[in-house]
Amino acid sequence: MKNWQWLVLISVPFFAFILAGCPWAGEDDYETGASGVISGVVGGVGSWELIAPWLSPGGRNQPPVGTPLVAAREQHTMVWTWPGTPRFIIWGGRGVGGYLTSGALWRQSTRVWSATPAVFTGGWYGGGLPPRTGHTAVWDGQEKIVFGGQGSDGTIYNSGAMYDPAGATWIYMSPPSSVYTRIGHTANWNGTRMLVFGGYGSASYSYYWWWTYTPATFLASLQIFNPTLNTWTNGSTSGEATPRWNHTSIWTGTELIVWGGSSASYLNNGRRYNFSTDSWSEMTLSRAPSARENHTAVFTGNGTNAWNNKMIIWGGGSPRPTNSGGIYDIALDQWLPVTDGITAPISRTNHTALWTNPGVDDDTIRFKRMIVWGGTDTDGNQLNSGGIYDPLTNTWQATQQSANPPPVRRRHTAVWTGTQMVIFGGYNGEDYLSDAWIYTPPAR
Repeated sequence: MKNWQWLVLISVPFFAFILAGCPWAGEDDYETGASGVISGVVGGVGSWELIAPWLSPGGRNQPPVGTPLVAAREQHTMVWTWPGTPRFIIWGGRGVGGYLTSGALWRQSTRVWSATPAVFTGGWYGGGLPPRTGHTAVWDGQEKIVFGGQGSDGTIYNSGAMYDPAGATWIYMSPPSSVYTRIGHTANWNGTRMLVFGGYGSASYSYYWWWTYTPATFLASLQIFNPTLNTWTNGSTSGEATPRWNHTSIWTGTELIVWGGSSASYLNNGRRYNFSTDSWSEMTLSRAPSARENHTAVFTGNGTNAWNNKMIIWGGGSPRPTNSGGIYDIALDQWLPVTDGITAPISRTNHTALWTNPGVDDDTIRFKRMIVWGGTDTDGNQLNSGGIYDPLTNTWQATQQSANPPPVRRRHTAVWTGTQMVIFGGYNGEDYLSDAWIYTPPAR
């Protein structure tokens, strides 16, 4: 396992993707082939490209007869495999046939889909990793690590597995005898460990002269997974964040910051966990955003620029969706407002948000913005609109106005490739979706 410092956030809205009846397992099955991409440019507000949702190359945007499609889904997980060969991997979720245990990957160099193999049977869990939704996933530089979630029968899981796309193989996590079952939790990669916090779950039976049932509840525990050793440890419980689910968390390079969510009520508080000292500290409540769940959070990266070392909270609901947010200055432990005026996107929940960090090779001011897209509005309608937020000027710009955006959706996934945003799947109010779209934001 390599010591990479990379995290894919699936905020919120926890996601991954799947396909049905596909005979291919490797990522390099199609080194050449048609790109299957349709372009649609919106002047001045960026451009969208459609990635055709079939698993083998054919004529431009035309699948060969009998070609299987990537299975439609929502509440799956999705990771971008950087560091590593640039590609995104989807797994799990809920689709037309119920809960899913299949996945697929799309490789940037060839723009062709291939299937991930089925999660093998046997191992610690007997019949393979069960289908699930509401799980989490991170990329550790070599593998996609899937954990938790809920099955179609209501079972909440504490099982997981690691997928290595180079070898097209799955490895189960160690027996999770002391690991909490969780849904609505968060997972972050800190360079060597996966940090899992909060959620709802941990129903269990224990025996001490008689059987005792412990019902599921909201969780405040932090558990830490080491993929190199395939082992779990517990984080400190002294001063930890209060129990919650549907919250957000970010990794700053030294700290895990947890904020918002709900338990008995909606929350507008959080805590900071220092990994090296195994200790928790408070966050100020002064000028904090209003209480909410199912919001998004992005980290603006480390550095000395004005936009660095911030966490940006936006959207979500309590339960009515909002278009407000806040900027948390990590160094100063203080909150600043995110404008929610007429230029901000309309209120929403079940959306995605990401920070357009270009990486170490391009630190230009062209990037350094937050992109919000999709979700559900205050009337329950699904959206295909979004906004680009510039924290330097505290202003918003629309992602598109009238031309060729993707169809409406909620509970989709989104990743940042270094220059573009890729979204996949979701639900449009009537159908589950299997399309992926690439968004190139406009220059500043």
